[in-house]
Amino acid sequence: MKKMYFLMFLLIPISVIAQSTDNLKEDYEYNRDLGYKYYDNNEYSTVVYYLTKSINIYEKNKGNNNKSTYWFIISTCFDITEAYYCRSMAKLKLEDRVGSVSDLRKCLYIINTFGGTEKAYGPSIKCRTLNQLALMLIGINKYVEAEKYLIEAIKLYPDYCQLYMTRSTLKFYRKNKKGACEDLSKAGELGCENAYKMISQYCNDNYFKK
Repeated sequence: MKKMYFLMFLLIPISVIAQSTDNLKEDYEYNRDLGYKYYDNNEYSTVVYYLTKSINIYEKNKGNNNKSTYWFIISTCFDITEAYYCRSMAKLKLEDRVGSVSDLRKCLYIINTFGGTEKAYGPSIKCRTLNQLALMLIGINKYVEAEKYLIEAIKLYPDYCQLYMTRSTLKFYRKNKKGACEDLSKAGELGCENAYKMISQYCNDNYFKK
């Protein structure tokens, strides 16, 4: 009988932990999925609302030493980067550039701390984050910082054509026309069809004579 009571004592905390973890995960995923759904519908302010609710569940529990929240955070740390990235894109659509950059920086911090999910399709979340952050920084004339992120990204993902498109933009802003056109050519080789439209418009003999 004593052994039975002891086993029941052990099982109760485990069931409570499982239930608590499940509730956190369900709330997190419910709000996250609504955010993604509204993004597909171009309802960006609603995207920010639901992704913020989802992100807050993660942020409020990440410092909790409770075993249930610990496992929730461990299982969510890879997924949360996509939520931050999506919210950043929604904020950009709403012209909240400061908020967008802040989310990208947070996304990159989590990736560098825990790692990022590698998708079976397209570039990884880290590659997309570095590229988008560089683009945003170019737009506010922070060229040195943008270049730093592009160097890191191209070193990690040398075959992602959008990185060369972004670097060409940086070089155009820095009046390096030849270098910009070389990057556009590289982007075209790697599959960015719109690179050739840019080449046709900016990288001809008359352009270099300007």
